[in-house]
Amino acid sequence: MRILSKLLVLSWLFSGLAGVVHAELLVGNIGNPAMANAHTVMRTSTKYAQKFTTGNLNLGDADLNGLVYHKFSWALEPAIAGYDPVLDGWPWAEYTIFEWSLLSDVGDSPGTDLISPTVFTISEPGVAFDSYNGSYGSFVLQSNSSYWLSIRFSAANSYTGISMYPTLPVTSDSAVYGAGTLGGLMVNTGTGWTGLSERALIQIEAESVPEPASLQLLGFSLSSLWILRGRRRKF
Repeated sequence: MRILSKLLVLSWLFSGLAGVVHAELLVGNIGNPAMANAHTVMRTSTKYAQKFTTGNLNLGDADLNGLVYHKFSWALEPAIAGYDPVLDGWPWAEYTIFEWSLLSDVGDSPGTDLISPTVFTISEPGVAFDSYNGSYGSFVLQSNSSYWLSIRFSAANSYTGISMYPTLPVTSDSAVYGAGTLGGLMVNTGTGWTGLSERALIQIEAESVPEPASLQLLGFSLSSLWILRGRRRKF
């Protein structure tokens, strides 16, 4: 009975650790929006990409088993709708659709898709983000590696029509905030990638999240071995 009590207590302690993030990477300058000193108009045929380098991720349990989560954030402004006589102005579109994707780095240029284009929407200016859950695939960010985060305006909806396409806040400031590095923007209008001097306001987060059931099982196993080892010493 005493052994069972110890097992239950130790198993409970390990299960309490299930929500603990083992490691986290934060790259980007989205927390410093004052750097956005200009905007570039986004057309549906144009795709923007910005390079980032991860640094030392140190994700101890990033083992392609669905334990790794990535969040990608952009500072964006939606499309501006046509004139609304009731509001006596040009409101934001009801929703503006974007898509993001993650690409490899090939010769200091965007390469092939590592995460296929994923759609998300915004309805007012702010930080738009989407996350990638490793349980739906097998991609893991590698330490000290370079990638390209890409974004493209897809469509916008408004009953008054669209008077202006959405804009991407950019800056020429070379300052980098976060634990990694951000490179300059590249743009592809359908004829290949070309370089720009600006940087977009983006942020990349990577977390290694233990699976609760697995962690609890590990705790139970270690507890059993510890207790059995103690019993052997008594004999």
